[in-house]
Amino acid sequence: MKEDSIVIAKVLTAGSIASFTVICWKIYFLDVPKFFEDLKESSAKSLKSFSEMFKVNSVVQTALSAIGTMSSLYLNYKTKDKRWLIVTSLISLPTTFTIAWLRPQVNLKLLALKENSDKGEVADTEQVETLLTKWKYAHLSRAVVSTVALAIFYSLKPFKHCL
Repeated sequence: MKEDSIVIAKVLTAGSIASFTVICWKIYFLDVPKFFEDLKESSAKSLKSFSEMFKVNSVVQTALSAIGTMSSLYLNYKTKDKRWLIVTSLISLPTTFTIAWLRPQVNLKLLALKENSDKGEVADTEQVETLLTKWKYAHLSRAVVSTVALAIFYSLKPFKHCL
């Protein structure tokens, strides 16, 4: 039973990190260019694109981060292998960064501009561009950190006993 729970935790950790990472890169390569393309037309259109992406992905990524963090903590607890703490730290880092800095400094400002835009206010294009640029690079760091977490996870050879 102990071995089964460890395998399940490894599968959950692998799946959550991989899914989080894929979503990060999808956003970076597909959604981010759209924000800036839409900005050429209007700030309202760009804010709408950002808002839609945010609504679809923020809850999913937070859930994936929580699953990965909890399952890798479980692996550390059960295996007594401290290397899992590195994985845990890297899995939780993007969400912690988002909650502590990205959300209050950028996300909420963009969402407030979107809300005001819906009420007919015209958002300053330069301000929107500045916030989107900050968001772009912050999100890139999230994608890189989750990719590193995935690489470290697999460097631990978590499924070697299954071969």
